[in-house]
Amino acid sequence: MVTINKFKKISVWAIILFLLSILFLIITIKLNNTSILAQDNGIKINVYDMNKIAVPNATGKAILNYKIIKCFLVLDLIWGLLLPIMFITTGLSEKISDFSKRKGKNLFFSISIYFIIAYSLYFIFYIPLIFFGGYFRTHLLGLSTQSLLMWTVTKIKAYAINTAIGVSIVWIPYIIIKKCTKRWWLYITLLLLPYIIVTVLLSPIYIDPIYNKFTPIKDKALQQKILNLAERSGIKNADLYVVDKSKETKTMNAYMTGIFKTKRIVIWDTTLAGLNEREVLVVVAHEIGHYVLGHIPKSIALGFFGIMLVLYLTNKTCLIIISRLKGSFGIKNISDMAVIPLIILVINIYSFLGSPVENAYSRHIELEADKFALELTKDNYASATSEIRFLDENLSIPKPDFWYIIWNCDHPTAAERIELANEYKPWEKGEKLKYDEYIK
Repeated sequence: MVTINKFKKISVWAIILFLLSILFLIITIKLNNTSILAQDNGIKINVYDMNKIAVPNATGKAILNYKIIKCFLVLDLIWGLLLPIMFITTGLSEKISDFSKRKGKNLFFSISIYFIIAYSLYFIFYIPLIFFGGYFRTHLLGLSTQSLLMWTVTKIKAYAINTAIGVSIVWIPYIIIKKCTKRWWLYITLLLLPYIIVTVLLSPIYIDPIYNKFTPIKDKALQQKILNLAERSGIKNADLYVVDKSKETKTMNAYMTGIFKTKRIVIWDTTLAGLNEREVLVVVAHEIGHYVLGHIPKSIALGFFGIMLVLYLTNKTCLIIISRLKGSFGIKNISDMAVIPLIILVINIYSFLGSPVENAYSRHIELEADKFALELTKDNYASATSEIRFLDENLSIPKPDFWYIIWNCDHPTAAERIELANEYKPWEKGEKLKYDEYIK
């Protein structure tokens, strides 16, 4: 029979071996792929059969990026399970809980102290993985322009903001769990809904500017064409901004967010630098499609029911585990502060199991936005070429493997999107447009 002391030793050694494996991966990847990085010249656009675009082969850099991302996903999954297990089995969560109760004058201060200590330790323990998946990967492949100092400052900013937000709200779910041990999962989900809505709608307006500078677009001719697309889609009085992402990355993106007077279309400056005018218009039309087709509220609603299901299953599972632990590791009931890592562990498991459904839905709405953009612009050629430029700049591969798509892809593959751009032309066949009611 495995004793508590053996659990502690296993957890500590697992953490050490995991961190060493990350270091080994970094050194191995760096040493073995120098030639690939030096010889890669990017993707060329090949036209065939009346302006249709051929699906390109993956470049060496893209294949390397794909392999690193798959390694990161596996490591992230393991770390997401291993770290809370370590907090529980070593008694670390119990010790933090006892310390917080002694130092906190009331429940609010006790849970705040617990959160600050536990989150700080999580942040520190995650630094090697964040470094591997973020800074190391993007700099090895030339995707990032951030200095190590800027990257560090950004992460510290994120830590400070998350800590402040966490301290201000973490006591609410804890009190709910403590007072409503049977239905806490339902009440927390109901409280999360307005929080999610506010975060989705207001974060791009009030939080994002903390990290980046938003400025009006300088190209007034392009600005007018973008606003014309928005007006043709029934969107009036939208603001248009460019965000200075080039100081961090070479990848490209755009998005639309906000409601009423806060409506805004945001384009990364890397997108303006990397795409021609027609391609920029297709990309913006795609983002307008998300907005017009109501994908944001639909995603919020789906997320709401997904969170409710995950928390319900988490409650059931945690109660079973707690009953079998019989007070071991300081975990006696669901309302103990020491049980928080167990809740995180179970949530991580169910979130992982549910990710294929979430990804499938995301791919579905991305495909809808692609079709909307094609119907709005009728520029199939620019739609296909922009996808290839995204492939090249973001170092993606056109055809990932089946399991990668299921577990990680929230967008259709590049091959699928290029083929859609080549073939989707209902207006040429005299067919009714799928989104005709949204387009003037």
